[in-house]
Amino acid sequence: MGISAIFFSTKQGWYPSLSGSAALIHRRLSIQDLSEVASQPMSNEDGSLWIIYNGEIYGWEEEARFLRERGHHFKSHSDTEFILHGYEEWGDAVLEHLRGMFSFSILDLRKRRLFLVRDRLGEKPLFYTSQNNLFAFASTAGALSRLVGTTPSWNPKAIDAFLTHRYIPAPLSIVNGFCKLPPPHFLVLSLEREVPVAAEPQEYWKPHPSAHDPVTLLRESIRLRLVSDRPLARIFHTDCNEEIAKADGVRQTSILMPGCMCTYCPNQNVSLTQHPSGSPAPPGV
Repeated sequence: MGISAIFFSTKQGWYPSLSGSAALIHRRLSIQDLSEVASQPMSNEDGSLWIIYNGEIYGWEEEARFLRERGHHFKSHSDTEFILHGYEEWGDAVLEHLRGMFSFSILDLRKRRLFLVRDRLGEKPLFYTSQNNLFAFASTAGALSRLVGTTPSWNPKAIDAFLTHRYIPAPLSIVNGFCKLPPPHFLVLSLEREVPVAAEPQEYWKPHPSAHDPVTLLRESIRLRLVSDRPLARIFHTDCNEEIAKADGVRQTSILMPGCMCTYCPNQNVSLTQHPSGSPAPPGV
């Protein structure tokens, strides 16, 4: 499979370009910048880079100002475009500047390669497969099955792992022939030859102790996650509510969050409390 550009259809999240044998498909759930200019797949100014992305990057605006000072032009106010321009500026080291949950792919037509990434803790999934001279990836195993046009057969090793550990560790997948990209890893697919060649996934981060105060980190974490162009709601599990309240991270926010509060208690019914738009949410659950 060789690539000279991408084919896309405007109504289904595809966009027209030159010609080639690669396609990036995306169905967007918009949280920041709800306009069409933030739609995906998204390209840079000259069309040499294309990105599709699932997730959310926190606190990216400050680093975006640095990129603008370096001459990067932003057409949207989206974290998707921040990743794209960050890759232009820093290359693979853009991962050092990303704080959040994400899985994404960048098609680099200049280097003729595909750059696939999964976040540090694996919040966002990423499945891939290589078969019959075809490389494909997707956010779910079901979507990947439809892409490659095969009937899934179950992986007995994955079933054994699930029954033993209650989860399926990467790179195992429930479907035979499919792999999960492990967190925190990236994978590079070379498109230099007629048949795409995938390198072994590479780890890009390891956990390490923080010297910062945990309560301060919690407050900052909550503040960053309140950034949205859509209405917000808070959902707390009763076991952690007391500690969050002690940290006072939510109560100190001046942001009003219309929506609902959902309380879950083991062996009890779920309690859903509605409150009017514009009024503060209840202080506790």
